[in-house]
Amino acid sequence: LSLAGFPASWGEPQMRVFLGPVGDYDSIRVVKDQNDIPVCLVQMRKGHVPALIAARLKTSSLLAEGLKVVLNSNTTPEVPRSLVGYKFQAEERAALFNLRSQTDLNGSPCTILSYDKEASRWLVRLDLEDPADNEILVSESNLLPLWPKTSSSDNGHSGHSPANEPLEQKDDVMEEAHGETPEQMDGEGERAEDGSDHEQEEARAKASRGKVKASHAVVVTGFPLWDSERITEYFARFGELRTILGADKAKHGKRKLLVAYCRKMNARRSQSRVNGAEVDGFTLQAFFPEDAPKKKGQRRRAPGEGAADE
Repeated sequence: LSLAGFPASWGEPQMRVFLGPVGDYDSIRVVKDQNDIPVCLVQMRKGHVPALIAARLKTSSLLAEGLKVVLNSNTTPEVPRSLVGYKFQAEERAALFNLRSQTDLNGSPCTILSYDKEASRWLVRLDLEDPADNEILVSESNLLPLWPKTSSSDNGHSGHSPANEPLEQKDDVMEEAHGETPEQMDGEGERAEDGSDHEQEEARAKASRGKVKASHAVVVTGFPLWDSERITEYFARFGELRTILGADKAKHGKRKLLVAYCRKMNARRSQSRVNGAEVDGFTLQAFFPEDAPKKKGQRRRAPGEGAADE
């Protein structure tokens, strides 16, 4: 992929932050073209379809400010097995790829409208300003889901979404990270005293649900009003999720989330990729619970300072 028209002050570090949420890459280089204009050259990692990444980038609000995304015409798309035979639904977002006749549309985002049985094609609406020329019929083999739905096994859960778990949530998501008991911080639940291994495993899962290790969690602010399933899909790319809090709440048109992973390294990876990223025109902030700004009037307790001293 090649990108141009991004802010002139951006270098490779800023481009890494910008590109992090849309897919993995092997290398990024910012160079100057013959007109001394900065151009970012992106080599995607094997297993990523460049047209899909280009379509995701074209949903950025930077497009209205001059961002241009160019797909290498020599690229041979390799579709991951997980996307083969994907079942599309009306109103779902998709990306065009591997078109033979209208190659300029490869890497374009679109919205699925309906299936035309007679033509054996999907009717899609392109993200174009002209409403008179933005609907076309496309073969299913030329469509990829813009943000694929992940199966339950991908997240290590059986049949439920972490963002949909029946958790008792407080008004401020941050309190979930600071208000645990020591047992909750260790992520240990009650054990079944008798019964099969399967029953004990279910008991442990039920007891530990919603209990978060602060070191394994990331606070994300400024997130768009996606539904819980889509939020789960977004964060599950960085590792196995334990739970997500705040997916059903909103303030000023944005969500504040507490995203907890099963492993600390996945939380670190998520924070580094999400912080500063742009999603649907929103710039995200991601930080660890211990780095959260204190509420007005609060102060950190000094070492050795007890409750009686306050």
